[in-house]
Amino acid sequence: MKSKFAALALLALLSAGLISASDAQAANKKIDQNTKIYYADLNGDGRKEMIEIEDRSAKDAVFILSVGNRNRNKTMDLIDGLVISGKIRKIELVDLNDDGQMQIVVYFDDLERVSNIIVYQLKNNKLYKIFSAASEYGVAAEFETIPRIKVGKPSKYNNSSNFLPDWDSWVWLGDKFVKD
Repeated sequence: MKSKFAALALLALLSAGLISASDAQAANKKIDQNTKIYYADLNGDGRKEMIEIEDRSAKDAVFILSVGNRNRNKTMDLIDGLVISGKIRKIELVDLNDDGQMQIVVYFDDLERVSNIIVYQLKNNKLYKIFSAASEYGVAAEFETIPRIKVGKPSKYNNSSNFLPDWDSWVWLGDKFVKD
């Protein structure tokens, strides 16, 4: 199953002209130092799913985010996966509803070096985007008390000698983020 996703991702990269055929063959070989694995219960079944982040930014300018179950061979049986154009800076695993189901928060810089934040939730074996925002002024999040995401915007007091961005703030209200 994982190889099917990898093949589809490579086909998409080939058709978009982001990689050549020889690059696609080389990309099939996994390089361990470019892969990070996390474990969290994403669907509330009491078992931890594998979350794999594969860095292909050196060649393809993308990261692959895969979610699956660990099998007997200690590899992944793929549930779902995504191609993220840009460079992932970090991910956080948070339980927004305190229901035992973790959400994946991905912080990344896109190809234009704009800061992005996306929150994914696994539901019915599919990763769904429940929030996304981008800003050339930065993004920040706090999930400890009241989940909040801040998205930078230009200050209305645009003084070039002392420029600080204003922030749009989004707060979690149990089923979605709403502008504060």
